[in-house]
Amino acid sequence: MKNFFKFVFASCLGIFLFIIAFGLIGSVWLGRLASAGAKPRPVKPNSVLKITLDKPIPERTNNIPFDFSNLKEEKVLGLSDILRTIEAAKDDDRIEGIYLEIDVAPIGLSTATELRRALEDFSESGKFIIAWSRFYDQRAYYLASVADEVLLHPLGLVDLRGFGAVVPYFKNMLDKVGIEMEVFYAGNYKSATEPFRLTKMSEYNRQQLHEYLDPLAAEFLGQIAEARGLPFDSLEAIVNGFVGRNATMCLRSGLVDQLTWKDSVRVLIREELGLDEDDEVPVVTLTQYFEHVKPEVDYSVKDRIAVVYAEGAIVDGKGEQGQIGDEKYTKILRELRQSDRVKAVVLRVNSPGG
Repeated sequence: MKNFFKFVFASCLGIFLFIIAFGLIGSVWLGRLASAGAKPRPVKPNSVLKITLDKPIPERTNNIPFDFSNLKEEKVLGLSDILRTIEAAKDDDRIEGIYLEIDVAPIGLSTATELRRALEDFSESGKFIIAWSRFYDQRAYYLASVADEVLLHPLGLVDLRGFGAVVPYFKNMLDKVGIEMEVFYAGNYKSATEPFRLTKMSEYNRQQLHEYLDPLAAEFLGQIAEARGLPFDSLEAIVNGFVGRNATMCLRSGLVDQLTWKDSVRVLIREELGLDEDDEVPVVTLTQYFEHVKPEVDYSVKDRIAVVYAEGAIVDGKGEQGQIGDEKYTKILRELRQSDRVKAVVLRVNSPGG
């Protein structure tokens, strides 16, 4: 009898948990459908476009794995939609400037480069850009350096450290535990197996890493130096000396223009807009503004160019959202090849491999 009640209780508990989970997922999707059909928030004159980059940016909007821990999260704009939105803001008389609020920018260097170009183009229109952060990591500062005013929290820092490579080596450990690796490689510059057959970096690997990283660092720091009006040698000395570790030193060295609290940023924006002290600063977020400028798809067009976003790890099978499944993408490309309406295909790949 006791086992019977245990079985009944477990069954009821399972059904109850299923109903709760189903209800949560259903409410999320209903909320998304309702918000998709709702009218976007109007953009007021003298508005400021607020850009907060605190999440990874996918190539395509919402191309991220589903996250149960953040059910109410608004859509995550893809890179192409962000670039389109910034370009639209440049020509919109209602948008007076951009407010960048970036701490750690969890994006790759190629994504940061495309965003920076879009911000530079926006700035060339004569509209202002103001950036503020508690902590600029390297990519965040790379983006912020295009701003007319780069602001930093009085207790913040700028983590500029240049480019480098760290390689762990396991041969000594393997020798101690009696494991001998059988490594097959060809050529002095095939360095992938070095951690298993050497105890330190070979000169060949060091040379090829320098060949790769030195031009990258020179271009990266050169763009920042030009934007901030700093001599390249001075900026390189700042990076090598870890000057950005202190807010006051950041100000003295010219990395930032002001040290200010977040509440004071609105005062500066209000002054930039020529508003009175009691006037409200009209702010529109990137996602809100996108709803006004997202393109309308014309399905009547016969000749088309298809854009395929291949993003994430490459896996067998169909894969999940944010992955490149071989079955899924083989089917997509086959259908595009067989379609008489598709005249060309653009394939954008952002993947660590697989």
